[in-house]
Amino acid sequence: MAATAASLDAGYHVVECRDVQVLKGIVFSDRTAGECLIEVTELERSEQSGVTVTAKTSSQNLQGKPVYHYSGTVKLAKGVRGSDVLPAPDLLAAQPLEGATFYESGTLFHGALFRSVKQQLNISQNRLTLRCVAPICYDSEQGQFPARETSPWADDALLQAVLIQARHLQRSGSLPLKIRQARFYGTVPASSEFLVTLEVISSSPTQLIARVCSHDAARNIFTRFEGAEASISEALNEKFVQKT
Repeated sequence: MAATAASLDAGYHVVECRDVQVLKGIVFSDRTAGECLIEVTELERSEQSGVTVTAKTSSQNLQGKPVYHYSGTVKLAKGVRGSDVLPAPDLLAAQPLEGATFYESGTLFHGALFRSVKQQLNISQNRLTLRCVAPICYDSEQGQFPARETSPWADDALLQAVLIQARHLQRSGSLPLKIRQARFYGTVPASSEFLVTLEVISSSPTQLIARVCSHDAARNIFTRFEGAEASISEALNEKFVQKT
């Protein structure tokens, strides 16, 4: 949605998304029918504050009725993006675990282009650090609106971190639900290594809310999610294992 919004306004770039919600996630398979529609509606425009739009992704089911998948508010601005630095990341490999373990065990359910987690460095009740590598994704694989303003394949590692933390805390599968705020400071170059640091804000047997960001070894932040929320359910354990 962010890439689409930015492509419609030359000279602007994405700086923030708010209230991003998963309404009904898309499962891409041979049975996936039709196309997805991204509807962008302008809310505000000024030289000082930039452009704010809402975006909603939908498709049609076999009965011809709309099915809404994702929604959110996107803020665009001109000029140079801001920067931010992570105060005190923990980069010690205290509990190392190969990233492939998460995709093979059913903790994560992602296809090849989204398998960016290479190693868990450390994990506790409150924090998680991952070592990741941004995958290479060619324009021909990206559809009508290739990503320029953000790194969606690298950014997805932030949500994967939430699911890994949920499994650690509750021993159950989980699905991302929403992101209260996403701030974008820079893109991760393809095939480059980066780190993901997660801090738990609140947790329960059915829900996890976290602050999570991607950054380099010098602590420069690429993307930060505030209020990244996942729904946790033991019923997802068997379902995810069957799909891996």
